[in-house]
Amino acid sequence: MTICIFPDSRHCTKGRNVRSDGLLVRFCDIAIFFSVWYLVTDDISGNRYAEVAGKILYTADPKKSRHVLLFRCLFSGRGRVTQKEKPICKTITFSCDGLVLKGVLHLPGNPQPPVVIGAHGLFSSGSSPKQIALAERCQQYGIAFFRLDHRGCGDSQGVFSKVTSLEARCNDLRCAVNTILSRDDTGNKFGLFGSSLGGTVCIASASQLRASAFVTVAAPVRIRSNTRAIEAIEKSADAAIPDASFFQKNLLFDISENISDAREILIFHGDTDEVIPVSHAREIWQKAGGEKKLIIQKGGDHRISHEAHQEQFIREASDWLRTHLL
Repeated sequence: MTICIFPDSRHCTKGRNVRSDGLLVRFCDIAIFFSVWYLVTDDISGNRYAEVAGKILYTADPKKSRHVLLFRCLFSGRGRVTQKEKPICKTITFSCDGLVLKGVLHLPGNPQPPVVIGAHGLFSSGSSPKQIALAERCQQYGIAFFRLDHRGCGDSQGVFSKVTSLEARCNDLRCAVNTILSRDDTGNKFGLFGSSLGGTVCIASASQLRASAFVTVAAPVRIRSNTRAIEAIEKSADAAIPDASFFQKNLLFDISENISDAREILIFHGDTDEVIPVSHAREIWQKAGGEKKLIIQKGGDHRISHEAHQEQFIREASDWLRTHLL
């Protein structure tokens, strides 16, 4: 069991501080060295170091870093990516409760890879930048990723105000898992990712789906009619709330009794989350089963708006999924 608290700090040197060609060459050599290290040893830290060195080089002089970026693309993930193994994306359509749902499946080059099913937040969709970035990183590691659009959201059918509830979204996730695991181009091992309400959906579905790994971001354990969470969600929403009784009719819940079924779980939360208090993350960590890790981001908000926090999230989440699915 691990708890990590990270400050909001930036680790990359600004381009104006890296001036000499000698330093640029040195960073180029460092990026290539650690890329080779990662390829030979499969040590994930080599990929991290190469990524940092490459970013510094790119910030200082994008032209000089092109061959480094090309090199890292050729040797990212597990082994080399040949022309026959290029990662691809497919739009997947399936039926759930009489509605046509859609999502995008990211497939890596390796045959029958493990897969992550992603569940988005209340007013979001599978096309959120955070989920796309995580899907692409998993794809590099040889893990497939399915970005689901829940009913009433994105490209899926349904009128949001009429079809949205925790139970309905759990059904969406169950149908998505069954659809993706029945395909010939994915394996049988899978993990779940959920952001905000999507994290709640993953935990609430844990006993039925039995995923091998979980990653949640700012997931609420409960929403009650007398809590400030409803007001905060309404203020943060990009779309208008259908009516004043929307939450009372559709989204009052308490999943505290389901948390113990979520095993091998990585929990993210910002300590200044304006929508869901960080106490929800601590409760999930306390009650979850199996291996678990809580990362509290200092100064972090509900959407992981800070660039340093975004990079940390992608790195930690993809490492966690890689460790438990490969």
